[in-house]
Amino acid sequence: MRLAKLRYAAVVGAAVLVMDFSTAGNSVLDAQERLVYPGDSSVTGRNIESYTNEWQVFRVASDGGKTPSGRWLDSLDVVEIDDQEHLRRIQRSFGPDGALRNRQLQMVKREDMSPLRSHFVAGAASGHTDYGTDEIAGFMSTGPESKALVFSEPPQSAFDFQLAGILLVGMNLQPGETVRFPSYDLRPTGMTSAGPTGVSLAVQEVEAVAHEIDRISAGYLGEVDALRVVVVQGRQTLTFWLTENAPHIVRLTVATPAGTTVWEM
Repeated sequence: MRLAKLRYAAVVGAAVLVMDFSTAGNSVLDAQERLVYPGDSSVTGRNIESYTNEWQVFRVASDGGKTPSGRWLDSLDVVEIDDQEHLRRIQRSFGPDGALRNRQLQMVKREDMSPLRSHFVAGAASGHTDYGTDEIAGFMSTGPESKALVFSEPPQSAFDFQLAGILLVGMNLQPGETVRFPSYDLRPTGMTSAGPTGVSLAVQEVEAVAHEIDRISAGYLGEVDALRVVVVQGRQTLTFWLTENAPHIVRLTVATPAGTTVWEM
C-alpha cells in the first residue's frame, strides 16, 4: 500500500519543529482511526446548520451537586463572502451576576472547515488571528501591551480547534472511531505584568474518540440521541454530545483536576 507523508511545522520562538504523520492515500490508518487535515474529503460543514443556543453552566461537586456559574450564548450563521459560504460562530460567556466575561468568534470555510479567522476577548486579555492563503497574522494582549506576529511562510495547513465541537461535527465521526488532526495554537512565549513578551504559532495534534450514542435530555429539544466524543488536552478532558441537526452540540463537560464544569441546554 502506498503511503503518503504529511509534514506540519510547529513554530516556537525562532525554532521550527516538524511533526510527521504517515497515512494511507485515503487518510484511513485502520478501520477505526483516521488522520484528517484541511482539504480532506471526509471533512465538511455542508451539513452544519445555522442556530442560536443558550447554555446554563454549572460547577459539579464530587458528590454530584451542581452550583450555577453563569450562562453561555452560542450562535452560528452561514455567511457568504465573495460567492463562498463560510461558517461564523460567536460565543459569549456571562457570570452568575450577569456580567459579560468573555466573547469569541471563529470563522471557517464551510466547504472543508479550514480556518479563516479567530478572535477572543476575556477581561483585559485578547487575541486575534487571520489565516490567509500566503500568511498568518495575529496578536495577543493581556494588559497595556500587545505582541503581534506575521508568518510569511506559515506552518502547513491545520484546523482551529477553538471551533471545538462544531469542528468535530464537520468530521462526521462514527461510534467507535478515533480521529486525529493538526490544530493551530496561538500562545504567548513569555509573560510580564504588562503582557506577553512574544507570541508564537504552534501546531498541535488533537485526538478525538467517538464513543456510544447516548439518549440525553437537551432542554427545549427534549430527549435526543447524541454521539459522545471525548478529547483529552493535557490535564483537561472535554466530552461533547453531538447531533446531526442544529444546534449540533447539546451537552458539554470539561473535567480538570480542580473539578468539572458542565454546559446544559
